Amino acid sequence: MARIERRTGEHPERTRWGGLRLSMPPERLAYVVPALAVEEDARFVAEFASERDGRFYLHAVVEIGGTYLILEAPLAGGRFSSLALELPAADWPEREMKDLFGLTPSGHPHPERLVLPEGWPEGEHPMRKGFAREKEVELAPPERERPIMHDPVEGDGVFHIPYGPIRSGVFESAQFVVDTPGEKILRLHLNMFYKHRGMEKIFEGVPLEQAPLVAERVSGTDSFAQSLAFCEAAERALGVEVPPRARHWRVILSELERLYNHIDHVAKQCEAASLNVANARFAILKERILRLNAALTGSRYLRGVNRVGGLRFEPGALEGTLLEELAGIERDFTRDERLLRRTDSFLDRIVSAGPLSREDAAAHAAVGPVARGSGTDLDCRRDHPYAAYPELDFEVQTASAGDADARFDVRLREAHESFSLIRQANGRMPEGPVHAASPAPEPGAEALGWAEGARGEELYYLRFGEEGALDRVKVRTASFANWPLFAKTTDGQVLTDFAFMEHSFAMSQAACDG
Repeated sequence: MARIERRTGEHPERTRWGGLRLSMPPERLAYVVPALAVEEDARFVAEFASERDGRFYLHAVVEIGGTYLILEAPLAGGRFSSLALELPAADWPEREMKDLFGLTPSGHPHPERLVLPEGWPEGEHPMRKGFAREKEVELAPPERERPIMHDPVEGDGVFHIPYGPIRSGVFESAQFVVDTPGEKILRLHLNMFYKHRGMEKIFEGVPLEQAPLVAERVSGTDSFAQSLAFCEAAERALGVEVPPRARHWRVILSELERLYNHIDHVAKQCEAASLNVANARFAILKERILRLNAALTGSRYLRGVNRVGGLRFEPGALEGTLLEELAGIERDFTRDERLLRRTDSFLDRIVSAGPLSREDAAAHAAVGPVARGSGTDLDCRRDHPYAAYPELDFEVQTASAGDADARFDVRLREAHESFSLIRQANGRMPEGPVHAASPAPEPGAEALGWAEGARGEELYYLRFGEEGALDRVKVRTASFANWPLFAKTTDGQVLTDFAFMEHSFAMSQAACDG
């Protein structure tokens, strides 16, 4: 609190959801956020816009002293001072605001379009209140046939490889344009958002009972973490106390989701190394966890379970054969992990590939295993406890090398922590209901909610409008936070190691595109 007052000259308001809040003019916000980040060791978390009562507002979220702080500034016009020159993590959020709200970040180093496709008509901004969800927009023919590249490397012998957006297998739509003389990657250009669905727009006006189902569609492989982060935000805004039994089940299901994602990451790295037997063995382990999910909840991807106030139903008991199956998965995972760790042909491909320094990870506000693999000790299960995590014992896993192997190692050790957390939560499961009633939302009530998904911190901001309807939902996923960093890890790397570097980030394109 003292650090905030030192930089702002104001005493922040303590919110009912447990965070802090400050309102200020936009020119002060442009000074305060970098000052807090650079001089007070605050962590930049998110930046976004909203519209209410015919006026636009700029919001920045930072974490300082173990607390989330929301800074809000009303905008008199359509311009605001960019934070991106001092805070690289603000690059994509501000370009997103420009596309979706029509707000201009003055002084932004890369003001090109980010989300909207080529040919999108000028003046059409889909997050504005006057833009109907059902509106059809006709795209003009694109002005360029070549891929979008910012500051491409030119010179004799340098050529550009457009990889994607359509790729083999089940990869989602993204394009990576590689500048290379043939072996080394000189520069990588990211072209994302080919399938932007307007998820934040879809939330507007959705009944609260249905909104967690929308959150699950933000990213299929993060379904439970997404719906949980939304429910946590709504529960804080409404002042709902989730029953202890539901909180323990939320830990179990969160860790099962983390497990199958981390094991899928291992399987993909094995596939990239042409270790077909190892790939098959880890893929089988993932399938066994998905079947365990289905036995507990009826959904392999844990959908339709969360609701505001707890859970929609009591999951099947984790006992008997199910508990034995989980123990068998852990035993087989441990065995196969040890074998893989002794496979030199595999280690040769991931050790030193895709290096990310701790400084770059911090400057770009990395989260999850990407941040922890570069030495950043960050995990909101511990730092901002929710569900039943405060009652359970676990260690946040970090590594210092910052390469693909470090991120791989973090996920392996996190998987073992997940097995332990599931056993603890199941063994300490209290009796009682799994749902608490929710009061009617108050107009203007707002809150942040979060969950540490397999890819990192999933953050939701929500605000209720008139008659208790959702007026604004901002989704800042771990994938949106981490994808911009990927290009930095490829400079000077060998082109044939691209798959290992991409898999080491383990991002969800759907969660990035929104």
